[in-house]
Amino acid sequence: MVEFKRHTSDDPFHTREYILKPENHPKKDIKIPIAFEKDSQAARDTRGQLIIYATEMFAHQQRTHLFQLLICGEDARFICWDHSGAIVSESFNYIEEPLLLAEFFWRHNHMSDEAKGWDPTARLASKTDENVFKQSIDAFRKQERRKLPNIEDTFSGNYPVYEMSVEDEQRDMKLLVRRPIFKSTSAVGRATRGYIAVSQEEDHAVLFLKDTWRVNHFLLQTETEVYKLLEKYGVPHVPRLICGGDVKGSDGKPQTTRSVTWTSSQELPVGYQILRDHTHHRIVQRVAYPIESADNSKEYVTAFCDVVTVIESAHETQSKILHRDISLGNVMLEDGLDERGVPRALGLLCDWDHANAVAAIPGQKYKNQNYRSGTWAFMSVGMLKNPMKPQEILDDLEAMFWSMLYGALHRFDHGGE
Repeated sequence: MVEFKRHTSDDPFHTREYILKPENHPKKDIKIPIAFEKDSQAARDTRGQLIIYATEMFAHQQRTHLFQLLICGEDARFICWDHSGAIVSESFNYIEEPLLLAEFFWRHNHMSDEAKGWDPTARLASKTDENVFKQSIDAFRKQERRKLPNIEDTFSGNYPVYEMSVEDEQRDMKLLVRRPIFKSTSAVGRATRGYIAVSQEEDHAVLFLKDTWRVNHFLLQTETEVYKLLEKYGVPHVPRLICGGDVKGSDGKPQTTRSVTWTSSQELPVGYQILRDHTHHRIVQRVAYPIESADNSKEYVTAFCDVVTVIESAHETQSKILHRDISLGNVMLEDGLDERGVPRALGLLCDWDHANAVAAIPGQKYKNQNYRSGTWAFMSVGMLKNPMKPQEILDDLEAMFWSMLYGALHRFDHGGE
């Protein structure tokens, strides 16, 4: 992607990272760091454009990273984005140094698609597969009792149909997807996308595919590993894992961000943000429905009672698992049977990508990673008042209460203003 600006003043970054101390300073030869990002309105506008372009490219395309060329007047910069952040080159005058720009285009033209940032585990589907996808989704919509929000977006003509691979130790699934029913609004971070997917196996089952870039942290298991632990211990009311694992590139290694590797090898000025390493991860599960689809208040509250059971059961296991990110969007419904075999809507607690198996952490009973997790609106009062507070089961239960209360006030008549 190439972005042109007429004036050098539109450059969103400073050319140099340091400035000299003022002349009246006793140590004139000392350099101090300056902000890499310019603060002018023109610079902020350009930077915002680049961020929006990167966000939309990641959302619409199956990419691990992407390149941008920014030209402001006679100056140019190269930018490489992945889900950890962006690496920005020094600016150079492409009129005085045309070979540098020519070499970039030559190298980019001779790179493989994977080196350019295209995910090799996702390929454009054939016309036959596109028809299979449409017919399967249409049949699913006709027979479902509850309605999935935004499912119509799945057919958006602005998005092509892809065949994506998800593999673990037992199987290698091929699924057809189109437009995600939800997506992250940021170019960096987990960049989670949720798809209604169609299996390429004979039954062409309609499933849910979660595509995300998990944080690499020694205190965090992968979400697939957490689901396997929950299944091992018989924890009820969690979505059943069909297939899941880290996404591997053509070299057989997990796809990880590279910005962290580069920045860790540089002597960056004090105050520069330390980037987090991310690894590509996919999970396949049965389709579940948002809690907002509850038929009435009884079904709604019963679902949250099921969530309490999940929280307590997960923490009572040998691994003492904490969810750590309970919110209204993580409580789902699935039509099934209760313990007596009576049909009813079952509450499910999903999105365990922030979870900790506390018993597996050496040194402390409740040790957190070096950043908080949780949705601000639903976090416990204790966690909000004290960011360094170790997260406990009571924090998960309180987050569940605030989620239930918030949803009920917006969903049901209550006589209030």
